[in-house]
Amino acid sequence: MARRRGALRLDSMNEHPTKGTAMSTILIGIDGSERSDDARALGRILGSADHAEALDVQVTDDLPWEKLHQLAQERAAELIVVGASHRSVAGRLILHSTTEAVLHGSPCEVAVAPHGYAAEAAPPRRIGVGYDGTVSARHALARAAELAHWFGATLEVIVVVDLTHTMPARAGYPGIIFDLRSEADRLLAEARAALDLLPAVAGVELRREEGDPGRLLCDASDTLDLLVVGSRDHGPLRRLLLGSVSTHVVREARSAVLVTPRPAEVETPAATATDAAPAPAVDVDPGTAAFLAAGGARA
Repeated sequence: MARRRGALRLDSMNEHPTKGTAMSTILIGIDGSERSDDARALGRILGSADHAEALDVQVTDDLPWEKLHQLAQERAAELIVVGASHRSVAGRLILHSTTEAVLHGSPCEVAVAPHGYAAEAAPPRRIGVGYDGTVSARHALARAAELAHWFGATLEVIVVVDLTHTMPARAGYPGIIFDLRSEADRLLAEARAALDLLPAVAGVELRREEGDPGRLLCDASDTLDLLVVGSRDHGPLRRLLLGSVSTHVVREARSAVLVTPRPAEVETPAATATDAAPAPAVDVDPGTAAFLAAGGARA
């Protein structure tokens, strides 16, 4: 399947979709570079879990990457996949500003394939998820559990005691650090209990780290095949809004990264006026719905 939209070309990667099966849509951003192969490889793998129709989206100078947001809304896409660009001499991942624009404000999930992913692409065996108890983190945990269930992968839940932004913690006050550690342990217990409501996974590992969340999640990606993170809690719409942690992760993680948008809430008239098309709804099973509804949002 192919059609033209000015400078945009759509090519289906599924030549023979199953008849009578409702298929979701994945958009794969390609630009003729090596990262296009990385994006296609990750798109095929994630698409197999969602029974999705993967569409190549050829982007040119006349059609900037930001237009993927509009196309994602038009086709009610559930995922946009892009490939990261090369690493610098210092080893840091260089994301083109246009690629980062795809991540900011996306109406659906965005996955980023690391450089060279296509050469060793395989279904994930270890999936990690950053968890801090927020609404976005709860959705990230549910999504990570869903993928781990589908692929038969081990799920690693990572809670970080953030010692970088709390002055008393940086100063080493024992009482503050003890409270932060206790809260992290409570979050791990919460995640463990929540997984009983979510699709069963092959194995669960709970991990508490202390330090800078972005750096520690990137360090954890060394032993992961896929790292799932939620975007920051901000605003009434279901949009992917990168915070300092998620931005750091998509720039420097060594594994593939999946960023989930915050959940939809009731739109205010002002918010509706600034967004012409609503974000696609997400269907969840009863157990997942119960987990996401329990407890409410955290500050």
